Amino acid sequence: MGDNPLSPRRGILRPQSAGVRSIPLRPTSAVRIRPSTARPKFAGKNPPSGKDGGESTSVIEKALRDIKSEQWRTQLRPESASSGRRTVSPSRGATPRGSAPPRSRSPRKEVAMALSAIKRGEGAGTGRLTGGKREWSEEELTRIFSAKCIDLELKPSQERLERFMTKITADSGGGALVLRETGLGPLSGAAVAAFLLDPSAERFTSLVIAGNAIRDLGATAIAEVLDKRGRDQLVSLDMRSNDIGPEGGEALFTALGRNLSLTALDLGVLGGVQRNRLGSKACPAMAAALALNTSLTSLSLFGNGMGTEGGRTFAAGLRANTTLRSLDLSLNGLKDEGTNMIAEALESASLESVNLSQNQITKAAVRLSGALASGRLLLQTLNLSYNLIGAHGSTALGHALASNSILGSLNLDKNLLGPEGGQGLSQGLRSKSLTTLSLSGTNLRDAGARAVAAALEHNHALTRLDLSSNMLGDPAGKAVAAMLRFNSSLSWLSLQDNAISDDGGVAIGNALPHNQSLRSMSLKANSIHDPTGEAIVGGMRGSTSLTELDVSWNDLNYSNFQAIERLIQEHSALYKQGAVGRLKKELHRLRKEEPKLAVREAEFAALVQERDRLITEAHVTRDEVDANELFTKEKIEEVEFEFASSSQELDERKAEMKTLRGVVDEEEKGMDKEVKHAEMLASISVKEVKMAHQEKERLAEEKISAQRELILQEENLEREQAEAAETLAALKAAYDEACAQMEENSKEVEAFEAADLEAASAAAEVEAAATEKAEAEHERVAVGAPEPEKKPEDKKPPPGAADKKGAAAAGGSG
Repeated sequence: MGDNPLSPRRGILRPQSAGVRSIPLRPTSAVRIRPSTARPKFAGKNPPSGKDGGESTSVIEKALRDIKSEQWRTQLRPESASSGRRTVSPSRGATPRGSAPPRSRSPRKEVAMALSAIKRGEGAGTGRLTGGKREWSEEELTRIFSAKCIDLELKPSQERLERFMTKITADSGGGALVLRETGLGPLSGAAVAAFLLDPSAERFTSLVIAGNAIRDLGATAIAEVLDKRGRDQLVSLDMRSNDIGPEGGEALFTALGRNLSLTALDLGVLGGVQRNRLGSKACPAMAAALALNTSLTSLSLFGNGMGTEGGRTFAAGLRANTTLRSLDLSLNGLKDEGTNMIAEALESASLESVNLSQNQITKAAVRLSGALASGRLLLQTLNLSYNLIGAHGSTALGHALASNSILGSLNLDKNLLGPEGGQGLSQGLRSKSLTTLSLSGTNLRDAGARAVAAALEHNHALTRLDLSSNMLGDPAGKAVAAMLRFNSSLSWLSLQDNAISDDGGVAIGNALPHNQSLRSMSLKANSIHDPTGEAIVGGMRGSTSLTELDVSWNDLNYSNFQAIERLIQEHSALYKQGAVGRLKKELHRLRKEEPKLAVREAEFAALVQERDRLITEAHVTRDEVDANELFTKEKIEEVEFEFASSSQELDERKAEMKTLRGVVDEEEKGMDKEVKHAEMLASISVKEVKMAHQEKERLAEEKISAQRELILQEENLEREQAEAAETLAALKAAYDEACAQMEENSKEVEAFEAADLEAASAAAEVEAAATEKAEAEHERVAVGAPEPEKKPEDKKPPPGAADKKGAAAAGGSG
């Protein structure tokens, strides 16, 4: 008793032990092989290449070469046979005088020696090891063991080898290779990947490698398995707590985008050791994989630190995915911003189970409520525990539950609902689909619990309710007792760790004979005493439905404990005896529900089809808008580029003109100096003087012509610049005019539709008048009344007669 089925660590892919409400700091296994605290030599981003390794060599091939290479030698000396202590190797300490340093053996030789000893019968080996219904030869696991010794810098030994093989063969079987918490490192992960690529390993469809330290190298090697043989081999992959970083995550999800067989992937947290840390850097690869993958149905990213940016990127890929059914994003620091994007993506996804616990969610609960109320979600399980949701978010969730007909399980443990939040949530507890509700540690107090209990009096769907750790007193206990008298569906109820005393406890005990559905109840750690115990004993004698009851940590007499235990045993025996009758009754009820279920399935299929149609139309419209925007943007960029090119060319020509003008000025100054010098010379002839003047005039004419040419070039360049500016303005004006024309066309269409409506109304009125006139004429003929005389104004010529006479007169005069 007292377990919470919706514990925060009870995620989509994580089994949860009873009563655990927080994340343990370390794995709970009693005996395990722990990886070394120090990072092994081969823990970097990329594996070291062999002598003949090129860039195209795969990670697995490089790792296998490194396992075989002599550079991976053990760093520890053999254990002393006399003292059992390790001795210092020659490379690390002093060598005894007069003795040569002993030679260390490679891990490969040590493993070969251990295997030889086993085959000779010196160990417990039998030649073949059996795991479940499968038999594996020792050679298939030797390479993995050798790589493990290299990763942990351990000396291979026969005892370690036997222990390693016995653990693997005992845990594995039924198509699953289980290597959980076996001390594997990066090279070991690559060795496991190489083993899976072998044709003899095709029988394995599931790989459990959680609780190790394969890091990015091992993850990249396993990604090669998904890429090469993922189409027909692995279906489930558990890689929790392996110290995988962004690079390993990118490799995994890149391969997942091309994989067609994997249906379940768990990259969450197994405990507090070797946590994965994909972060926001791996989210683009996740989004791309979700958009391309068509086989994955379950994904856990618990505790990977995606953040708000990663949540936004991940939501873009989730929006395009239609196959994922289960998603765990707990403990990722999404906050309100990232959660809002996830909530928007849920409306177009096909998810049935979502875990968003421990993400510091506050106001985003309102956005999630809107998605639930929209009717576009297929969500059946929602976990929002360990967040900061208050009364406002809880009230929004209550309104959403009132209109949602699919959600079956809601977990709000350890939030900040308060009494007001409980009252707001109670507005949606008449839901016909919700079967499990957990409100443990939400500070409901008496007011909130009374509102919840009052709403459940007429609820016939909820089967599990957790109100533990809410500081409830006797008013809440009495409200729960009143609910038990009328409710006929609740089978599991937890009121443990509250402050209910004898007033509330006696009321609950007196209500038990009136309830025939409750099977399990917990009143552990309250303030009840013998009066409550006597009332419970009396109530259990009047009803045989209760088969589990926890009243520990209360001040009850031992006789009451004995009476309760005896009645529980009797009720359990009676419950087992009536199992056949209950099953027949339930089968009869289910047969009656089959037609309703068929109708609901047809309605659901129609809704899914309509939703897919609307999503397709929205995508088409979005693509058209994006294409138009892209075309307009490209056109504007092209014009701006031409304008910039013209401006640059104009600047270059201006610079050339300035340079030419400077050259001309220098030549003019030089000619002036030469003329002055010629005039000063008295011995020069008149002819030479005239020739000098002529040369000066010629140079002056050339200067004028050059200036004219420069002016013309400037005018041409300015004209080209003006034309380019006019072209750009014309294009922008045409774009604005097109937009305005589209608006005017829409207005004209609306005006035409209004005119059509008015014309139809006028036609209807004319038809009605004609009908009324015909009926009046019919009545006059029937009674034989004379035809009324037409008034002068009624004898007006038909329209157009005057125009015709005028035209005839004009023709005659002509």
